[in-house]
Amino acid sequence: MKNSISVLITASPIPSHPSPIVLQTVIQSIRDHCPSLLDCHIVLIFDGCRVAEKPMSKLGKVSEDQLEGYRTFVQNTTTCLIRNWGRRDTNNWIDDAWDREAQPPEGSELPPAPEIRCYKPTIPETKFPPMPELRATHRVATVDFPAVTCIQVVGERLGQALAVSEAMKFVETEYVFACQHDWRFNADIDVGSFVNVLEETPSMNYLGFISRRTKGYARQTHPRGYPQAAIPSGILGIPFCRSFFWFDKNHIARTSFYKNSVFAEPFKRGDFIEDTLGQKLHAEIRIHGMDAWNKWGLYLYYPENGELCVLVHVNGRHYLSVDQRHELERLGRMSREE
Repeated sequence: MKNSISVLITASPIPSHPSPIVLQTVIQSIRDHCPSLLDCHIVLIFDGCRVAEKPMSKLGKVSEDQLEGYRTFVQNTTTCLIRNWGRRDTNNWIDDAWDREAQPPEGSELPPAPEIRCYKPTIPETKFPPMPELRATHRVATVDFPAVTCIQVVGERLGQALAVSEAMKFVETEYVFACQHDWRFNADIDVGSFVNVLEETPSMNYLGFISRRTKGYARQTHPRGYPQAAIPSGILGIPFCRSFFWFDKNHIARTSFYKNSVFAEPFKRGDFIEDTLGQKLHAEIRIHGMDAWNKWGLYLYYPENGELCVLVHVNGRHYLSVDQRHELERLGRMSREE
């Protein structure tokens, strides 16, 4: 399976940095619930940011302290993944692998030293904000370790859509498991079975997962004038329903679909796929029904009739120190007063 699917993770500044606890929690959930992904090439892109008087991390605006914390997080995370991704001799990514020097598992050698290259993203040139530089750190695959690619956007942010587009240039497998840095897995994922379903179902291009807000999705959408979302018999014995929206949170997709269909859309810096393309196809399906849905082929894994939350959001604010909480409150008050 490692030759069929890659892992792609997008990360951006959050108030809890430089602590890696949020991303650690997500990676630990991969280790616990879909360990076969540890054998696959991982591509992690760290979006850019800039210092602003009114920090808003979702918009790539941070304070001086947050910028320093984010830089530390990026450096430490890159070092950790280059050293440790693919190892199965640790049971806890949170307490064990993050900070230690890599020691080769018995019978294997250390992973090779990474290669580093810098380049400009292939997006339309803009005078403001200035074009960022991308710094890619890549560890080639060996018999014992899969490939690792960590990409840092040096400069102002690209936004989720363009960050994924740049990261996808390093994905060479037929499928990609795209994850966000703050969504963890809450149930076991048999990735091999899902890859088999994709291979046997050419019309399936995207496979998402249920979270708290999408529980009972098939029941939520049908009364609102959309086509029937439920698929009573599932596909190859696995429960699925149709999705009438593109959710950015963790999903599996065909790489060719991403590159040829999703990124055929004219995304701008700062865009999120679900806020642009997602809204567009949502409207198309509501008007044109199954004819529109058939062009996209979006599905959700639907265990327990959509009541099992396979994904859970990891809120970084829960891990802030008292001083960090007070600073965020102060900045929030300043913003409201102005």
